[in-house]
Amino acid sequence: MTLLTDQNANNSLGLTAKQLTLFQQFKDAISDVLKPDYFYHTDAQIVKFCLARKWDLKKAETMFRKACKFRETMRLDHIVEEYKEPEVVDKYLTGGIGCFDLEGCPVRIERFGCLDVKGIFYSCKKVELERKKCYDQEVTVQLLRKQSEKLDKTVDKVTVIMDLDKVGSKQLWKPGLMLYLHLVQMLEDNYPEFVKHLIVVNAPKIFPIFFKICRPLISEDMNKKLRVYGSNYQSELTKVVSEEELPAFLGGKRLGPGGDRFCTDKIKPGGIVPESYYLIDSIETSEFESATISPGCKLALKVPIDRPNCVIRWEFLTLGKDISFGVNLIPENGEKETNLIPVTRVQSHMVPEDGSLTCEKLGTYVIVFDNSYSWTKSKKLQYVVEALVEDEELLDEVSKIMDSNLQL
Repeated sequence: MTLLTDQNANNSLGLTAKQLTLFQQFKDAISDVLKPDYFYHTDAQIVKFCLARKWDLKKAETMFRKACKFRETMRLDHIVEEYKEPEVVDKYLTGGIGCFDLEGCPVRIERFGCLDVKGIFYSCKKVELERKKCYDQEVTVQLLRKQSEKLDKTVDKVTVIMDLDKVGSKQLWKPGLMLYLHLVQMLEDNYPEFVKHLIVVNAPKIFPIFFKICRPLISEDMNKKLRVYGSNYQSELTKVVSEEELPAFLGGKRLGPGGDRFCTDKIKPGGIVPESYYLIDSIETSEFESATISPGCKLALKVPIDRPNCVIRWEFLTLGKDISFGVNLIPENGEKETNLIPVTRVQSHMVPEDGSLTCEKLGTYVIVFDNSYSWTKSKKLQYVVEALVEDEELLDEVSKIMDSNLQL
């Protein structure tokens, strides 16, 4: 456990004399909710709330009491025995504990590029995903206790490796991304100081835009633990995980059954969620614009792009009937308008349509909703179209993260 230390400290938590006094005051303040002999109410766990709130005891107490209430509401004392994983979660959610690091801490590996963010979002209730993440966390807590007994030392943190291989603009789908970050924040609030390292590998070219969306919801503490690498990451990972433990797809030697280099027996591979799993009432349209397109008419939305490496993303649905959709480009240099995505009829009245486009050229991108083939029926359209743009300040921050070395 990473704790603030002092050369004169002589207690098992590694606290200074001042911190030890504050810690005792904190324990006195929360004594009414402490449970004897409970793993999360041992000194080694309680002190994490003080660390997470930088020794502001009032904030730490509020955090601790909320966590206690959360445990009660979610029945976390019983979740390992009671939880039943929904089929769609079992089949299509990614990740798992893949190995152990050099210090014996579990390593959770997330193959984010294989996660169908939209499919999971539309197929699960928010509370189902919260319970799934809590279940995984409680299983990991049990694993930490076993590792502590096995190694005869405190093992209470997890290393996380986030693999962004195959990540594209589809993973920038904001509603799903916000839900994913909500789950991360939920775990930080209720399991503080749980992550030792957060290592991102195979960061794509669009990572600065990805980071721009996520950054406001990443805590200061987590940001300090973040290290980002492109494709040349193997030598850095082996500073944390031995080659024998590291799965082969990340440059190590570990294989799953049958020579499986992805170790899918431990790390769920994810995949595209079939629309048959979609829950219609889970579709969120509060941020959508609305429009009615008359028979024989079109709606053309112009999106000016004046800098490279932007991404335009869209999502829409129609009420009652289908519509045609396409994307054109009016180049900045005055060249003739070109068609990038042919106008095609889509079944947007069945499930929402979404997509994105990386802007390789500057100019005005025209998003077209076409009802010209219908001469009798208007189409009620709900849509969101947005341009995701890098900014210089963010690029500097990302460059610093990617240029820095792991501090172990």
